[in-house]
Amino acid sequence: MISKKTSCLSRWAHPALLFFICLATACAANRLKSLRVFEKYQSERTAAAMVILFLAAFLGIRSYLVLRQSGTTAEPLQPALVLVETGPYGLSRNPMYLALVAVFAALTLMIATVWMIAALAVLFILMQMLVIKTEETHLESQFGQFYRDYRARVRRWF
Repeated sequence: MISKKTSCLSRWAHPALLFFICLATACAANRLKSLRVFEKYQSERTAAAMVILFLAAFLGIRSYLVLRQSGTTAEPLQPALVLVETGPYGLSRNPMYLALVAVFAALTLMIATVWMIAALAVLFILMQMLVIKTEETHLESQFGQFYRDYRARVRRWF
């Protein structure tokens, strides 16, 4: 672990805020015009969504604990104190963001509307462009070659 300090994201690009904006927008659009899909597979969708929720919760909690044990924060608006490469961070550079998108995917399966599918795609793109790209730029400036080596070894999502 390498230690440095820099702030990373704008408060407008906070992952939780993007999540709730996408969810609220999809729900509002659905109230205006309901466009349900896959209605006859309700029990299968619910079962798949529950599995995804469980796995996402496990990944998110485990990722959070690894960050805390490493002595850094899990809050994306706070500066990274160390570059964590262990636990879920050895498999994905963004396991907490992966967990967040997986939760949205599970909700999309349960709600099953065109609006939720569109919002999931928008959330993924926003996370990629506003959160991850910005964060990676800052991590590279903070940790230099150590981060470039980590980025070469570990995939962004999975």
